[in-house]
Amino acid sequence: MVVAILVATIAFQAGMAQTDKFDKHLDEHRNFIVFNTINFIASLSVLMLFISGLPLKQHRISMWIVTMTMWIAITSTAATYGIVIGVFSPEKDKWTAKNASAIAVQLSVRLMSLIFLCHVICLILKLARKVLKFVLNVLKFVCKAFTKG
Repeated sequence: MVVAILVATIAFQAGMAQTDKFDKHLDEHRNFIVFNTINFIASLSVLMLFISGLPLKQHRISMWIVTMTMWIAITSTAATYGIVIGVFSPEKDKWTAKNASAIAVQLSVRLMSLIFLCHVICLILKLARKVLKFVLNVLKFVCKAFTKG
């Protein structure tokens, strides 16, 4: 919850602290607004889930949703950072700053994608086990119904 509050605060402050430097970079400004808004809304959604009183620890799917939402917020924070570094770096360092931030964001996104894929595979396996168990129970019930009759 502390991380969600921190990320929401960063997103809010970044949205409020926009300067005139973005006037020359309209595409970057648009991307900044999109990623910062995603970041802010995702963080607020996590906070709402935590303070809602829902039993998150008892239901793995709800914790999975909270985790994915935080990953979206963190990835959006990284993208927003990359945009800001590219726009606000001095001209002599702009190429290095853009490349360094682009590499960092790409690595972060790839790592999160890999972790996300692992979580999705685990979720699919758990759901498949539950469906298989349900189908077996139905088959047992049907077999019992026909053998008694």
